[in-house]
Amino acid sequence: YVSTYHTGYRIPLVIFGQDKYLSDHLPIANNVSEIIDELDSNRCPLIDGSAQDFNDLDLNSLPVYPKIWHQEKVLIKTGPQGDSELLKALLIDDNLADVLKDAEFETIEPIAVAIPGGEVKFDNGILVDDWIFQWKGEGIGTLPEPAPVPPEPAPVPPEPEPTPPEVANLTLVKVLSLAAADAVNPCAFAVLLLMLVSIAAYNPGNRRSILYAGLAFIGAVFAMYFVYGLLLIKFYQKSSS
Repeated sequence: YVSTYHTGYRIPLVIFGQDKYLSDHLPIANNVSEIIDELDSNRCPLIDGSAQDFNDLDLNSLPVYPKIWHQEKVLIKTGPQGDSELLKALLIDDNLADVLKDAEFETIEPIAVAIPGGEVKFDNGILVDDWIFQWKGEGIGTLPEPAPVPPEPAPVPPEPEPTPPEVANLTLVKVLSLAAADAVNPCAFAVLLLMLVSIAAYNPGNRRSILYAGLAFIGAVFAMYFVYGLLLIKFYQKSSS
């Protein structure tokens, strides 16, 4: 463009046609609005000095990394790949959701685009192949979104079967041992002592009667505790089963 339109490197250049262009800051600032108002439209000026209708232009053929502006939209080339017809439709069409309904793209965070004396910020941005498309206004929330797949319910482990309470297995030896342990208590000793003192006082010369009476008392206490213990244990075993 510098050699075709005889301008310097990094000098602003506005091209309306092969024979109509503005170069440098002051000529552009003073005349660009007037020229734009006079023109109905113009063909897209190419690097070789020719011009082509925008509808017939292959955007991927544009050299380097141009920025293509239209109203509050901008296309930024970052690589060689891109669907030219889709990209042009994004610039021209107002219904972006309809244009993108069958397209593959990635939503990105919009970047500020530098211009002479400042920058332009945008509300939305997407990446389509190797082209960044940004615009101001509403997003593309009208696009159908895939319904979320509900998570599969976690398997519920089966509840453990309740185990029946263990019933104590009491043998005759255990019952006899419990009866003997219960028979040896302070109350029984007190009664035995009182009874033996009474017998000794009544018949002090007969020691055998004291021995027999003591043994009989101990046997009776043991037998009673054995019977009571056996009945209580059987009762609790029946009520627990």
